[in-house]
Amino acid sequence: MREHQAAAGRPFAAPYRSAVGRPRRLAAAGADGPYRRRRRSARRGPVVRPRAYDAQHNTALTDTLDAWLSTFGDVIAAFAAVHIHPNTFRYRLKRLAVVAGIDLHDPEAGFEAMPQLRLRPPDS
Repeated sequence: MREHQAAAGRPFAAPYRSAVGRPRRLAAAGADGPYRRRRRSARRGPVVRPRAYDAQHNTALTDTLDAWLSTFGDVIAAFAAVHIHPNTFRYRLKRLAVVAGIDLHDPEAGFEAMPQLRLRPPDS
C-alpha cells in the first residue's frame, strides 16, 4: 500500500489509534454505534419496555399484549380473555403501541414478542 501511495505522489499516512485500539477515523465516525444499538435492542426485545412500564405505573399492558397475540388479533376474544371492556382493551392496545413501539398489525413484530412473553417470567 505504501508503494502504491508513493507511486501516486502521496505520502503514506498511518491511521492514528484511539484509546481502545480502533483507528480514530472509525471511532470518530461512530462506525459501530448504530450496529451496537441495534444489537442491544434486539437482545432486549419488544416486551421489556411494556414490562417496565407496567411495574412503574401499575398497568397491565403485557397482559393485553399476551391476550392480543394469543387470540391472533381477535379483539372480541382477547378482551373476553382478560375480562375487560372492549373499549378499555382497544385503549390499552393503542397505549401499548406508543409505549413499546410495536406495530401490532405487523406479524413479524408479534412473532418477535410472543416467545418473550412465554419464556420470560412476568416479574422480570
